Amino acid sequence: DYNRLYVTKPSQLVPRCWPLHPALAREVAVLYATWLASFHDDKGAAHDGAYWFDRWLPGFQDASKTGSEKNPTPAAPGSTRTTGTTSPH
Repeated sequence: DYNRLYVTKPSQLVPRCWPLHPALAREVAVLYATWLASFHDDKGAAHDGAYWFDRWLPGFQDASKTGSEKNPTPAAPGSTRTTGTTSPH
């Protein structure tokens, strides 16, 4: 749903193979965890959602500009190699 709901330009697209890319998988996991906490936590407040849209979403989208995180070279099957990651903020 990210690509359908939040992408405003091609550089922000997350490829279907994102689970094969360790750094990107971590970024997606962080974005999803913060989205859940912001919009589905019983203790959440309206400002949590606003913060997510202001801080977490743009941080994830900006990560696509800092290299090839959205189109990285995948790790070999069974490899423990990981690529660098960018901060979600």
